[in-house]
Amino acid sequence: MRHHKGKAILASLLVALGGCSFFTGPDAPSPGEIKAAMAEFSARGGYIHSTAPATVSLRETWKDGPTALDISVLSPDQPGSYPLVVYFPGLGEDATAGGLWRQAWANAGYVVFTAQPAAVGNALKALGPGRNHDLPAIGREYFAATALENRLPHLVWALGEFRRRAAAGLAPFAHADTQRLALVGYDLGAQAVTALVGGKLGAARPDLPGLAIRAAITLSPSVDLAAGNPAHHYSDIQTPLLVVTASGDEDPYGITSPSLRTALWKYAPAQGKYLLLLRNGSHRWLSGAGPEQRHEGADGDGPDDGQDGFFGGGGPFPAGDGGDRLRADAFGGSGGGGGGGGGRGGPPGGGPPGAADGFHRPDGPSSQAQHLAAVRDITTAFLDTQLKSDADARRWLDGGRAARWLGRYGDLKAK
Repeated sequence: MRHHKGKAILASLLVALGGCSFFTGPDAPSPGEIKAAMAEFSARGGYIHSTAPATVSLRETWKDGPTALDISVLSPDQPGSYPLVVYFPGLGEDATAGGLWRQAWANAGYVVFTAQPAAVGNALKALGPGRNHDLPAIGREYFAATALENRLPHLVWALGEFRRRAAAGLAPFAHADTQRLALVGYDLGAQAVTALVGGKLGAARPDLPGLAIRAAITLSPSVDLAAGNPAHHYSDIQTPLLVVTASGDEDPYGITSPSLRTALWKYAPAQGKYLLLLRNGSHRWLSGAGPEQRHEGADGDGPDDGQDGFFGGGGPFPAGDGGDRLRADAFGGSGGGGGGGGGRGGPPGGGPPGAADGFHRPDGPSSQAQHLAAVRDITTAFLDTQLKSDADARRWLDGGRAARWLGRYGDLKAK
């Protein structure tokens, strides 16, 4: 059945927003207000697609030799064969990361498989208040070509293990069609996706036997000028690709500036390449963080650790001194202002009044709900176009309707 996102999706979205750390502070809107703003924006021309009535989830730890991988699967709860979306989270995130995006894709009829090496997910846990100055060094370590080359074989092993379980008829793996596969990554995960689809990032590209990558999405991809000419890095990427970034997409590691992130789209060969550039959006908002990240670890050892971190409980970055430049940059601000608990109008943990992840830009409190709706709808339409050969999705993306719908909240380009 084909219809506009109805009650089932809105209910899932409300659950996903219910504990979402995006919306904190004395002036933050309620989850219901955000849900209403997203629904209202989508109703004015957003993407229309078929939906699954319910979804089921699985969380496990797999071992590739001594290397532990945090694994999650989100799947439609009905018989059938569904395209497979593989999601690689960012640095310091676990396999529950990207909840808003993953839930939207599962609702749209995809099996969503998330894999994260446990060491990568735990990389920022040792950071405490006042230690944000360590982020650049940690970022350089994990984004380095040697770290990528060490990480890729484990991710590819996880894909192979997923395929083996699917071939054995084990649920929910058997519901996935591994010949209709998209790779999606955020932050550090976007680096892995770029390498696996042909980006020359200084790491050997492992083989992917029995898997057909038909599309890729990079959310906040890293582009490091110190590594050389980006035109050379991306010239071999033939896979259809959607790059998602924002004009305020400053990472907290100091590796990439917002203007550089579009280089992946600019220098990849034409044909099936899209760029979604949100106006005034920030790095944090592209994570799709949801309440499933807010685990309470025993004895304070879980992802929350009792701290109201960068993403609230379960997010990768620690709370700290409110004037820290790196955290302010990641919020899309300019640093300074606010205290440890966040001043009125400022982001949690401090930052410039009025920045609040761009929450008062471009037109007040609804702007970030519209950014969330834009990422959700456009990524889903792209997946439907590439993995389902959906003619309606292609017309919406390529016929100008998606770009007109975005209006002043962003730009959608294709080549």
